[in-house]
Amino acid sequence: MARFVWFLGLAPALVALACAPKATEADCRAACEKQVNLETPAAPGKPESAVGKLEDEFGAKIDEAMRARAAALKALDEEAAAKVAAVAKEEEKAPLVAEHAARRAAREAELDQPIDELAKQKEVAIEAAREAESKARAELQARHEDAVQTCARACLAAETKKPTTDCRQNAMSLAEFNACR
Repeated sequence: MARFVWFLGLAPALVALACAPKATEADCRAACEKQVNLETPAAPGKPESAVGKLEDEFGAKIDEAMRARAAALKALDEEAAAKVAAVAKEEEKAPLVAEHAARRAAREAELDQPIDELAKQKEVAIEAAREAESKARAELQARHEDAVQTCARACLAAETKKPTTDCRQNAMSLAEFNACR
């Protein structure tokens, strides 16, 4: 008789467990999203951007070229100032000043060319780096989405119960997630 009473107490629990509602697609998807997020290792910190590195690298090269340009023009100006100071008559100074202005303009154009070339290279390199970062982000997102979809399909095929998916959605670690049955 004691066994019969024990069976009567156990029977409703087994029926309740067997009749528990099955998880919906949304429940499975949410649980799988949680699983994929728990399985994905957290980034140790924000990685340095390739764009930032290129900005710094090209910035240093352009700064060096600008310093070289300024030094060359300063030397040209000092040379012209010395020539003008050596001439005593004012009417002889005007052609020297005009000649210096023409030489300075030609030298500036010559020195600006490498700086402009570096700026163009910088733009091209930064655009390529941005495209590569964008492509990598899109690929990572696609892999994440594929993992969630595969997991959700498996969850639905296994006819996972709603209490199990609820437990998995509330898990704070992978160990807690795996403990949900």
